[in-house]
Amino acid sequence: MNKNLFAVCCDQFNLGTTFIIWSLHYVTDQTEFYSLEKDRVCSIPNNPLRNGTAHSMEINEVKSITKIKDTIDQLKANGNFNHFRFVPKENSLVEYSQQNEKFQEAMATHNIKVVNIGCERLQGLIGFLRYNTEDLSWQNDMKKVKKHCLKYWPSFMENSHIFPNKLNTWHDIRENIAFNIRPYDHWKQWKDKKSTRENVHDCKFKSFLFDPEKEISNILKFLGISPMKRIAQWLEVHHKWLANIGHYIVFCDDIEKIISHILNNQDMDLGKYKMTVLKEAVLLHFLMYKHDLNLHTKVEHLPKNAKDICKLLTKNNRTGIEKLYN
Repeated sequence: MNKNLFAVCCDQFNLGTTFIIWSLHYVTDQTEFYSLEKDRVCSIPNNPLRNGTAHSMEINEVKSITKIKDTIDQLKANGNFNHFRFVPKENSLVEYSQQNEKFQEAMATHNIKVVNIGCERLQGLIGFLRYNTEDLSWQNDMKKVKKHCLKYWPSFMENSHIFPNKLNTWHDIRENIAFNIRPYDHWKQWKDKKSTRENVHDCKFKSFLFDPEKEISNILKFLGISPMKRIAQWLEVHHKWLANIGHYIVFCDDIEKIISHILNNQDMDLGKYKMTVLKEAVLLHFLMYKHDLNLHTKVEHLPKNAKDICKLLTKNNRTGIEKLYN
């Protein structure tokens, strides 16, 4: 296996790959990398964060299987420790996952080690709830939310007439997302798919978030790279990154508990989840499809206590609900 070049990919769209690539350079004291875009050697930043995301680290990307060989040849020719990330331009989870699988196969033929980032259970929803943007408050902008939903569901705006305000309120947007989203589809792309290839290391995103030193040590061992350096400084940056990402995973892990508290009219403060209309829609989806409940009045934002949400529920009166769950 080539020890000077590694690849990173992700089963759930672009999930933390930039920060992980920066981390591997930083903790091994690799201060430079060859930039495909700039066609020259560049320095890595001491801190990759920009508005909470890791976009200050300009990484190498491959967006198509057909570009892989040329990319590898170019990076090998420039020597030194280097990387590239595979981000296929596919809109659906199924297509993305299929391309990711083909990429891993291709890497085996080129003797390149791959770090594959994945999630468990409903954690895969983070790709939908967060998205890859430096704007951490985009979920509060209705135009941006609509654009995001259209990427997942091109027909998202087509039935606006069935909503009270023609999809011009958060109440309407929330319900339409609840109609369209299929939370367990995100899970299926990772479930039972852990690679058996020697050149692939499956990294659980939650582990990298909440047990970072152990997880990055496992990745370095897999890559055959020397022990970590600058670990204390790296953990400081990781802590800041975690503060902007962690609540998404915590929300996904607690969805069933939140629903239970709502159904049982129990107090539960939802403030720690930093709720947005997308997270509210996930809860509403389960209330509608699993429990035949819906909101009896229009509300722009759900209450921040599970008990108060319970007071807003009544038997679902919307038609056309599929039987998704037993």
